[in-house]
Amino acid sequence: MIDLSIVVVTWNTRDLVLDCLASIEAEVSGQGGSAGVVAETCVVDNASTDGTQEAIRRRFPWVQVVSLPRNVGFAVGSNAGLRSLRGRHALLLNSDARLERGVLAHCVGKPEWIDAPEFKTFADRLVHRDRITQELDAVLQGATTE
Repeated sequence: MIDLSIVVVTWNTRDLVLDCLASIEAEVSGQGGSAGVVAETCVVDNASTDGTQEAIRRRFPWVQVVSLPRNVGFAVGSNAGLRSLRGRHALLLNSDARLERGVLAHCVGKPEWIDAPEFKTFADRLVHRDRITQELDAVLQGATTE
């Protein structure tokens, strides 16, 4: 069973999305703190013209790439990615995000967030490039994917 489906939406951010995917790869491969998490990853490309798709397929052949004919934005792109995945839970990432060590295991291991049927969406924290941390610990009750 797949614990986590990761969706990354991109548009002309080749270098950023490659760094993002490298952080995902490190996290689930045993180099990070989430080696026990079974994850699948999908990048939704919003018609990039900077070689994003080719670079992903060359460097990360394990990533599923969904190619859209035009830039439809983050929300529609995220839904396109989610439709192609099978995980028990989903993580939506911006292409400029980098995973911190252990974050996937932390997210999947939060039963008070994930296993409660009334919780549909949650956010833990945001760490800025200057290492300032913004604690979120927010749970959006009743959120919908419609």
